[in-house]
Amino acid sequence: MSTAIRCQGVTKTFRSKAVLRGVDLEVQSGETLVLLGGSGSGKSVLLKHLNGLLRPDAGSVEVEGTRLDTLDVRLGDAAYAAAPPTPRARLDAIGRALPSSGLSTAARAQLQVEYEDLARLESAYSRLTTSADEQAYLDRRLSELEDPAAFVKRLNSLTLALAGGGASSRIWTPGS
Repeated sequence: MSTAIRCQGVTKTFRSKAVLRGVDLEVQSGETLVLLGGSGSGKSVLLKHLNGLLRPDAGSVEVEGTRLDTLDVRLGDAAYAAAPPTPRARLDAIGRALPSSGLSTAARAQLQVEYEDLARLESAYSRLTTSADEQAYLDRRLSELEDPAAFVKRLNSLTLALAGGGASSRIWTPGS
């Protein structure tokens, strides 16, 4: 079985209250995990780290082999000039950023497929007179492609509560 989720030394503090203190957790693909704990023990805070809504003060979170802290920068952002980039310029920047994106090999391969689809669509649109709706569609798809965090969330489609039929089950409580 492969590791679906790995937390190593995850620490989170809000003001002066330490909510997560060096959490180490590993969940295998197909495994069912239940989080139990009292009010304020850090269950929701941990889940928010697993879906990328929060970043740890220390430690790391990996989902399907991709460290979530490597997904802070949108793909290709560094290549953009002050002027609003054209769809072609955005695609070129994404293409240059893919190899060093920090995504897992599987996620990068899926992103490459979507990149190639959008490149063909952009090429067709550049030869035609397109409607505002068609341009908005291309812009929305490019924005999704530029945001690796959103892409990985969509790609993984993990149920973060990890409910469902799994090969094994266990219960994790804060501090265990």
